Amino acid sequence: MAELTIDQALQQAIGAHKAGQVQDADRLYTAILKAQPKHPDANHNMGVLAVGVGQVEQALPFFKAALEANPAKTQFWLSYIDALIKLGQLANAKAVLDQARSKGAKGDGFDKLEQRLREVGQEPLEANKIAAETQPKQPNILDSVKLDQAISLAKKKAKDGSLEDARRIYADILTKFPKNKRASYGMKALVGGLSGNVLKVQDPPQDQTQELIDLYSQGQLQQALKQTETLVQQFPKSFILFNIQGTILKELGELGESIKAYNKAVEIKPDFAEAHNNLGFALIEQGKVQEAIEAYSKAIAVKPDYTNAYYGLAASLYIKGDLPSAMINLQHIYSNTSEQNPAHSFMRLPYKVLTRLEDIKSGVAKKLGAGESTINPNEFPLKIERTVEPELIKHLYELSTRSLDDTKDARYGAGRCSPDFNLFASEQPIIKKVYLDLFKLIETALNARILHHESFFNILGAGGGSKPHDHIKTQDRNFDLYKYKYSLVYYLSVGDQNCTEPGILKLYEPDIDILPTKGEGLLIPAIRKHSAIYNGRKDRIMIGCNFYAV
Repeated sequence: MAELTIDQALQQAIGAHKAGQVQDADRLYTAILKAQPKHPDANHNMGVLAVGVGQVEQALPFFKAALEANPAKTQFWLSYIDALIKLGQLANAKAVLDQARSKGAKGDGFDKLEQRLREVGQEPLEANKIAAETQPKQPNILDSVKLDQAISLAKKKAKDGSLEDARRIYADILTKFPKNKRASYGMKALVGGLSGNVLKVQDPPQDQTQELIDLYSQGQLQQALKQTETLVQQFPKSFILFNIQGTILKELGELGESIKAYNKAVEIKPDFAEAHNNLGFALIEQGKVQEAIEAYSKAIAVKPDYTNAYYGLAASLYIKGDLPSAMINLQHIYSNTSEQNPAHSFMRLPYKVLTRLEDIKSGVAKKLGAGESTINPNEFPLKIERTVEPELIKHLYELSTRSLDDTKDARYGAGRCSPDFNLFASEQPIIKKVYLDLFKLIETALNARILHHESFFNILGAGGGSKPHDHIKTQDRNFDLYKYKYSLVYYLSVGDQNCTEPGILKLYEPDIDILPTKGEGLLIPAIRKHSAIYNGRKDRIMIGCNFYAV
């Protein structure tokens, strides 16, 4: 931002945006937000960019920030409500629309949104129905060709090296069909991920590379590995193939072979930042911390703004015991990313927790380096009580959900749950009240300040439950955050307890069985494994949250 004023940068960004130069627009909007994180137009237009490539959920924080910064601008309300409708968050969309109406909002745009909310069950939603004021409607390739033809054309463009043309075609497809898997995988292959951002003549055709990525994404690892090995024989100079091979091998737990593949990729292409970064993560899993530090450093040297590599470097330095250097890298991540970007939130977390524990100069290193947990599992569970409002249960039934089996985590069987782990980010007054009430009770119970991390709800039917699990993530182990992490389950309805499996909460090591009651909250260390099985005739409803006591 040294050579341009904010206004000049914004005008350039809008110009690039209108011209379909998404990467340039993204770079300029991001630069503006680094200088002014609450800039309303930059936030709004970043949201529009995200919607344009099918990433509607990632657009929400940007639209929300724009609206909070300038609630007087009609388009900000329209874009935010439109995105909520696209995501199926109809209750939230209606709440925001009602809020806008209460502030005097009127006009055709709001009338159309209201009509869509009424008819959402009868007709599909059109992507980008509400366009940004600064981004007039652009021609879409699907206006002139069929979907299959557009997919084929995008693949041909990518194969021929016309990557920007391919990206625009995929973006057009995702605008009309946000959930189209072929377009989504194609876009990922072009803008990042396993393909490493580059396709050249020594690499296999785009459709073969895409097939490998599809197999990997679908969990068909052995088949993906077999095809990769065949292609490597045909394209022995393909750094992309060796990077993909390394990723598949790492997922299969074959760290030694994975490291060999990554090393081959960077041998062929020494400035391949993604492979250096992937190599670092494989090395750190193998316990080769110093080599991992060197790999991450090479990735950063090639790509100075590579957030993932800074995170890996910070974790390696922390494990090595160089806590001041680890904190410097964590601070770099925190200063150069946004909480509004879901892809960065978990990488920002260690810095937030560690700095809230204690300033590094006055003893964070000593406090966290002792290696002794501050949690005594025998003191738990702690219990809290809160009256359950019927309105709360009614509201949860109105929210969008996914099946328990679709979570691919410890939950399974009959039932459904929230689509993400951001329940307490809701604008609904009833959810805000629950959030404030619960965390006040938790802080009293633990005698500590609370840093909220995740929140969700489950609605279990007969045959629903969860396998033994804990709530510790990679970042918790890398930075010893597990010592300060807790989980709460708050029971809104216990369902039918006159059955063979009444939903007993089973805690392990030491083993405890608890038959919960309505309005009861059970608080345990997040590292403690637990499970539950339920087969009653009535729904069993609960809210869960994970947080840090710092």
